[in-house]
Amino acid sequence: MESNSKTWLMVRILFIVLSIPAWLTITAVMQDDFSAPPSWDFPLFFIGFSAFSVVALSVFRNDKEWVAPSWRGNPFDIGRPLEGFHLSGWSFVAGAVALLLASLLQEQGDWAWVFPGCIGVGLLAGVRLVSIPEQRRGA
Repeated sequence: MESNSKTWLMVRILFIVLSIPAWLTITAVMQDDFSAPPSWDFPLFFIGFSAFSVVALSVFRNDKEWVAPSWRGNPFDIGRPLEGFHLSGWSFVAGAVALLLASLLQEQGDWAWVFPGCIGVGLLAGVRLVSIPEQRRGA
């Protein structure tokens, strides 16, 4: 059991690390230069939409097991969707941090990091919101 949990931890870390160059590549091939800052409501909308999506899925798909995710759990377990949302959220956040750092190293920075950052924060907030009832029960 312990070696299996270490394996899933390593898979999660590897997935997150590999998402960093993927985000850098995606923005490198896009036509937009992302030089204009987004409007103030852009981050709020995407954070809210992502969090709402996770919560709504937990309500409509009550046939799944909506328990708090673990870094050592199988992120591909379709019976426990929060595992996948948790991994996806951290992947988006890691990509956003990489894009922000890359932007800071450029002569003229850009705002490409805002979109994945908002989605990632929203997913993680949604995971947290869905996990609250379980934590209050003391599970």
